[in-house]
Amino acid sequence: MDKAMIELSLDEVDEPFDMPNLPQFKSTERNARSLIGRILNPDCQKMFNLILNMPRKWQKLGRVKGIALSKERFQFIFDHEHDLVEILEKGVHTFNDWTLAIDRWVEVPPPDYLLFIPVWVQIRNMPVNYYTEEAITALGELIGEVKVVAFDLEKSQSREYVRVLVRFNVTRPLRKSKDVCPLLVRKRKELTLERRQRIIMDKAASKEQVGLCKETGRRKLSPEVLEEMRRYMMVATEADK
Repeated sequence: MDKAMIELSLDEVDEPFDMPNLPQFKSTERNARSLIGRILNPDCQKMFNLILNMPRKWQKLGRVKGIALSKERFQFIFDHEHDLVEILEKGVHTFNDWTLAIDRWVEVPPPDYLLFIPVWVQIRNMPVNYYTEEAITALGELIGEVKVVAFDLEKSQSREYVRVLVRFNVTRPLRKSKDVCPLLVRKRKELTLERRQRIIMDKAASKEQVGLCKETGRRKLSPEVLEEMRRYMMVATEADK
C-alpha cells in the first residue's frame, strides 16, 4: 500500500471517459415518455418539494416519477403517453406561485431549450379604430413572438379584452401589466399642442415682421419669405432646426 501511494503522482492528467455506445447504457426509450423542466426561482422553489408535490398537483400519483437532475433542472417520467400529453397541453405550470419552464424531452436539445414558455396575454382598452388582427398582433409582439390571436371580426366579443398567445423569453423580467395605448394618446396630444404653439408663433411673427418699419421706412419681410418660414416650422425636425 505504501509503495502504491508513493507511486501516485499529483501531476497525473485525468483522461476523458467515453461512455460505451451500447443500448444498455442509454435511457432513450424511457426518456421518450418524459418531460424536462427548469425552476425559475431556486430561492422559492425547492427541488425536493417539487419532486414530491408535482405528481399530486397534476393528479398523477403512482403514474409519474420525478428525478432531480440538478439544482435547477428536473425530469418527470410518465407511465402513459396520454398523461404526458395532457400535462403539456395545459400550458404554463407553476410551483410555489412561480412559473416552471417545461418541455418534452428531446435527445439533442436546441439552443433555446427551456428558455421560452407560452403565455396568454390580455390586451385591454384598445382604441376602437385599431380593432384589427394586425394591430393586436403588433401589441402582442411587444412581449414576445405571437403564436395565436384569439380574435374574430365575424363573431361577437363579450369580454372587455383581447387575448394573444405569445412565446415569452423567461430570461426577461416578467411584468403583470404594461400600458401601451396611453403612450399613443399622449404622443398625439403633444403633437397637437406643438402645432398650436407654432400657429400662435406664426401669427405673432406675421404681425411683427410683415409691413414697413416705422424707423427706416423699409419692408421688414416679404409675405413669400414669411410663408416659407411657416412651412419650415411645420415640417422641420428638431435635429434640422
